[in-house]
Amino acid sequence: MPEVVVILKCKEDVAIKRNLADSEEALKEEFERKMAEREQKRIENRETARKEKMAELDAAEYEEMSPADIEQKKSEEMQAWE
Repeated sequence: MPEVVVILKCKEDVAIKRNLADSEEALKEEFERKMAEREQKRIENRETARKEKMAELDAAEYEEMSPADIEQKKSEEMQAWE
């Protein structure tokens, strides 16, 4: 058992600043890198989903519709999807 106990009190934000002061730049760089990766993955997933929707619309049967009407319908479907 310890003979003496020291209790230090400080605000949480001050403690965090003191503990992370040395690595703040590295943490910011890591955060920015991960956010950029996340955004890139989101963009890729959205583009993949968009291509799948377009393929679905292209494969759909459009009976007795003119090419202009088909394009209009596809456009409307994609706007609804967006």
